[in-house]
Amino acid sequence: MISSEQRRKCRCGCGQLTNCPKGKHLRMMYMREWRERNPEQNRRLNKVCYYRNIKKRRAAAVISSRRYRQRESDTTKYRLNELFRTRRYLARKAQVFSDFTSSQWKKMLEEHRYRCAYCGSNKKKLEMDHVIPISKGGPDTASNIVPSCKPCNSRKKDHVALCP
Repeated sequence: MISSEQRRKCRCGCGQLTNCPKGKHLRMMYMREWRERNPEQNRRLNKVCYYRNIKKRRAAAVISSRRYRQRESDTTKYRLNELFRTRRYLARKAQVFSDFTSSQWKKMLEEHRYRCAYCGSNKKKLEMDHVIPISKGGPDTASNIVPSCKPCNSRKKDHVALCP
């Protein structure tokens, strides 16, 4: 409970409670006590405030989700470009031809209907798999790459795929 002495004086010594910017702590203590003393009225006021501002909250949620999606798509594009940059570097290091691009990969995913080329599953995240592995002299081109799920790609290891 706030004493009458505390109500009269703010910590800064100005003697104000509601107008003093430094007296925010006292206002917060007073409101906390009021909420404890008046739970029904507090609930009613919260409902009124909730329904009064529901359109603003929904609009803010839509804007927030749009920003999140934009940020995520930018991050995804960046990750995809970084992946292709790394792949081209590894292909150059292995001295094989590389001309596979992210747009070709997207087109390939659409052609395979976002399914694994080996098992046909669409439940798992797809990876790029070389039918003839780069370690065996296969090129890093669209004709040598198929989408595959992690289990199929791991099972194949560095063997030549029989039927993609």
